[in-house]
Amino acid sequence: MLFELGVLFKTDDLSEADYQKRAWQIFMTTCHPQQLAGCTIYAGEIQEVGMSHEKIYCIAVQAPGRHVIHYLKTVFMLGEAPGLMSIEQRFIERGVTLRYPLSIRGRIDAGGQFHSWQESFVRRDRQLCLDAGWEFGGALESVVDFLYGTEVAVTAADDEFSKVSIKTPVR
Repeated sequence: MLFELGVLFKTDDLSEADYQKRAWQIFMTTCHPQQLAGCTIYAGEIQEVGMSHEKIYCIAVQAPGRHVIHYLKTVFMLGEAPGLMSIEQRFIERGVTLRYPLSIRGRIDAGGQFHSWQESFVRRDRQLCLDAGWEFGGALESVVDFLYGTEVAVTAADDEFSKVSIKTPVR
């Protein structure tokens, strides 16, 4: 079973033209990658009911264990960085990646290294990792699907993922 938590950022309060970069800086300096080992990270703009017409950016973590979600909620509840939504509106739980059109941004391997999902993010992600003190592991070549224990191989063409194939179950 996978667990999910979305951390929400109010783009107007991020005080930079590149609000996505600033949100990632806050995310990466608030949490430790070793605590996120085995997680897949998603990101994108969302429109959340009850939050007026604010522009909201979400960084969501899909984790193999509930302890990761507890860790994230703990560290982000303590966070006071400009751009984080108020405590009452800071998180979305359960089914985040099903309810919102978020894109996979990367994965943190068992050793705590961040891997970009797309080649087009490598340069930016490498710099974000360097600035935050995270280890960077390059672009992903495959992702382990924790729900079914299968390996999903992805090949890149023109910075877009064009082919997905399911290989034999991993045991």
